[in-house]
Amino acid sequence: MNIKEAIDYVYSYWNTFGKNVPFDMHDKEFRDPDLTRRLIEDYGVKIDRDKNILVVGSKGKGTTATLLAEILTTHGYKVGLFTSPHLERFTERIKIDGLEIPESTMAQYIQGLIPHGENVTKEIVPPYYLGPNGIFLAAALKYFQDNKTDFNVLESGRGGRYDDVYKLGNNVILTPIVLEHKYRLGTTLPEVVQTKHSIIDLDTKHVVVSKQSESVEKTLSELEYDHVKYFYYNQDHFLYEHRINEGQSIFNINIHGEKYKARVPNLVEYIGLNLSSALSMAKIILGEIQQSKLESLSKTTFSGRCEILSTSPLVVLDGMICGESAKLVLDSLPKTDNGGRKVAILAIPSDKDYMGVIKVLITGFDHIIFTRSIGAQYPFPTDLPQIVSNYNNEFSFTNSLDEAIEIAKEGELELVGVFGTQSLIGEARRKRKNIQKTFDKIK
Repeated sequence: MNIKEAIDYVYSYWNTFGKNVPFDMHDKEFRDPDLTRRLIEDYGVKIDRDKNILVVGSKGKGTTATLLAEILTTHGYKVGLFTSPHLERFTERIKIDGLEIPESTMAQYIQGLIPHGENVTKEIVPPYYLGPNGIFLAAALKYFQDNKTDFNVLESGRGGRYDDVYKLGNNVILTPIVLEHKYRLGTTLPEVVQTKHSIIDLDTKHVVVSKQSESVEKTLSELEYDHVKYFYYNQDHFLYEHRINEGQSIFNINIHGEKYKARVPNLVEYIGLNLSSALSMAKIILGEIQQSKLESLSKTTFSGRCEILSTSPLVVLDGMICGESAKLVLDSLPKTDNGGRKVAILAIPSDKDYMGVIKVLITGFDHIIFTRSIGAQYPFPTDLPQIVSNYNNEFSFTNSLDEAIEIAKEGELELVGVFGTQSLIGEARRKRKNIQKTFDKIK
């Protein structure tokens, strides 16, 4: 089995059953993490909850998971990392000590679980089905087990209680939670918070809570379990200084009363907030953090997170999905005004905070080009022309990133931002050489 055949199998159940699930159906009506757990156990994986750290939330999950895995690795441990979605290659989802699983090995592990997948699925009644992320997760955990990892950092999908990683780990990081996936998780912010918090069960030991909005933190405090130790941002861990030096961020962070410094090759402050959560969990697990071991973070990359593709004009990629993250990115961009146009290319699904992002971007960009990403399985807003009609900025509407770039390149440019859903960011990264060439021509 080659990698293409393996990926075809991974998505076979979704193609047969998943794509027929109505967009407005709640996760509890068609997702069952017990199916994934049965597949994992049937594949011969022994679930060790103390080894697995779960990263759950709305934004910053991948960055936080990557930082935690890097910290544990530099302290001498063998660490598996499972993230989703991928930007360019399916193999990005599964790593050990920062190295992607080879394509041939991924295909081998997926092929190995096929008979176990058939055992699990033969008794499933639609609309329930075995989802792609659960199959990738089973392959990842088998790969980690065979390679004798010490810890595994597992990023959740969109949910908590109905997510594939449910009941797989005793330690949890709750990254910032916003109102998202309103049909799948809940139509109000408290409902979304409750769904994600429900990843915590009777065996959970520690929960690190990232910086949250006041309303989210209030809801979380009401949901707390007595048997779980919670570590909150501002109380137990916090970023107290952020400086930029030679194109890198220097973060000074207080973790459980002790101070640490880290240099990271990214300009945005929210990386420091994510690092605070990762360090807090690392200290819980390891007991002590060695300052000297944090030097390796200066080489950690975060694809699609305020990532600079070109400098003249400045071309930036970021997977923002809400007004809060949009503001953090906008505040981090260089404050220059050379008279050139500032253009944003934006694609955000209708169940995300696209209104919040638009309200932020109109304060920093002259022209916003709305587009869609290739192969997206979710609807995009249809009311954009009406929404933006009250603003004085220039707006355009396209059906592809290529069309958007053709419009964006017109005139003298100072800044181009490609923002939104991960599928758009992944497409932009795959086309980055062409994008760089396009804008280099108009210097």
